[in-house]
Amino acid sequence: MKKNITSEIKGALSGITEEPAPFWIKPLSIPLFILSLTAAVYFPVIHNGFISYDDINYVIENPVVIAGLTLNGFVWALKSVYFANWHPATWILYMTEAEVFGINPQGFHFVSMLLHGINGLLLFMVLQRLSKEPVPAFWAAMLFVVHPLNVESVAWVSQQKTLLSTTFWFLALLAYAVFVEKPKVLTYIVITVLFIIGLMAKPMLVTFPVTLLILDFYPLKRFHGVSFKVKLRIICEKIPLFIITAAASLITVVSQKQSGAIVAISDVTIPERLINGITSYAGYIKKMFYPVNLSVFYPYSDTINYLTAGIDLSLLTTVAVISIDTIKRAPYIAAGFLWYVVTLLPVSQIVQIGGASISDRYAYVPLIGLFIALATGAWNTVKKDNSMRKFFAVSAFVIIITLGCISSKQLSYWRDSGALFKHSIDVTYGNYVAYNEYGMYLKEKGETNAAIDMFKEGLRYAPNNKTLNFNVWDALLRAGKANEAQKHLQVALPMFTEGGNTAGLKDIAIKLLRKRDYKMSAAYFSLLTSLNPGDADNFNYLGLSYLALKDYEKAKAVLQAGLRSFPKRADLHLHLGLALRECGETAASESHFAEAVKLNPALTGVIRDLNDGRKK
Repeated sequence: MKKNITSEIKGALSGITEEPAPFWIKPLSIPLFILSLTAAVYFPVIHNGFISYDDINYVIENPVVIAGLTLNGFVWALKSVYFANWHPATWILYMTEAEVFGINPQGFHFVSMLLHGINGLLLFMVLQRLSKEPVPAFWAAMLFVVHPLNVESVAWVSQQKTLLSTTFWFLALLAYAVFVEKPKVLTYIVITVLFIIGLMAKPMLVTFPVTLLILDFYPLKRFHGVSFKVKLRIICEKIPLFIITAAASLITVVSQKQSGAIVAISDVTIPERLINGITSYAGYIKKMFYPVNLSVFYPYSDTINYLTAGIDLSLLTTVAVISIDTIKRAPYIAAGFLWYVVTLLPVSQIVQIGGASISDRYAYVPLIGLFIALATGAWNTVKKDNSMRKFFAVSAFVIIITLGCISSKQLSYWRDSGALFKHSIDVTYGNYVAYNEYGMYLKEKGETNAAIDMFKEGLRYAPNNKTLNFNVWDALLRAGKANEAQKHLQVALPMFTEGGNTAGLKDIAIKLLRKRDYKMSAAYFSLLTSLNPGDADNFNYLGLSYLALKDYEKAKAVLQAGLRSFPKRADLHLHLGLALRECGETAASESHFAEAVKLNPALTGVIRDLNDGRKK
């Protein structure tokens, strides 16, 4: 008879151990405790808003996501490598949330909190099922739930891909635990499907097959006391998963290269890449033990600090030596460290992706290996001494509460873009991204001069950054400092004109026009008419901007220039007619109205309404 789902969960939660589990390690108390702890730390997140950094592209201004669940959206999700990633499962999650909640940050944040709680519960189930040791499994899961380095993954809507992919990672591990006990083709298919869905949420799961081999070493001990043939079979059973990994890696590299996210080898030398990797690996370990001064972005230093790199290398070497030295009597140290090293490898910055030296969100899965090693080591040290066990429990609870308080404080910085990037400026040095984003926040609030100061401060550290130069150009124009703005425009322009494509700049200009920011839309379309005079829309929208500003002479001149190149554009004739009428040139105005109707008869009613409105 098949077991029902409830009995399977109880089986996963029940420990097979010689030591009696404490009262707080009971099957029915675990889910409630983990989910309650998650809510205690993260419930305030539902009051947070979206963040300008990536959330705009992923959700707020993404028309496919805004439309909710649609067939076109589903097809787009499967095909798109938008924003340098192929992750259709994540897009479908966003569409589902938009369908249910609308573009309401509360709904998205609730889902993030729920996914993190589920991940904490699944982690406990996985570790307990694999190791048959509920106590270290419990504490490792607690560390995972409350650690401040994981706040970024939960509080940032754009990082739901991390949460969702990890959910399928853990589900696949649970299925693997079943497969190890009773190898069946159907179970292997389930593992494979869960793995593929996880990759479709975030490609960081490419290390999954190697992680299974680590678990085969410990805690499963599948390589212990068996023949070479059996060991080879255990390795070979992962071959289909490695093939899937290779395909996913190829898709990811192509997507990242197309977006320019991967820094070319010629731009960063091999020694620099190795030092970046060492700094990255050591950095997360240091932040695990001392999780303060956390930032959404950590910029690279302008110079390599060889002393720091040497200290970091010494730290990693020490951990590696301890892992090797204790591999027989304490294999969990080697297994935990290997988990950390392997799962962090895709984002270790040996292959440099983006401009960040490290990112808190990248530690979401890798730190689990270190949590396992710490929790198991501590428990093995005290479990035979009753008084020490009590001390361990009290100490562990104090650590969990302390980490929870730090996480709650860190979560408060994510309430809006202003608080987040102001905090990043305060706790990091030379953070040009934070200066840029905080400047954008101030500009949106109408504090243009303060925004200019932020942009200029960012330019001190990244003088050739195109985004910063573009934003300071925009802000200076708003402040009426066109002459000063011009030098920044020259640096920024390649961002919008490389390959002869000015669509990005045009999109910004149209948004300004729709917001009725006519002064700025006029500035943008004036630039566009010189950059791309082959686009009639640029003349038309510039004319509309001048009409809205009641600068009829400029509107007339621009629209006439447009008609010299595009004499068959009805909208240009219509708007020139309006400009001429306001300039008192009635006969010429009527002539262009007539030509507009001739080219597009549907404009008859529009012109009639305009004339009727003028008579009134």
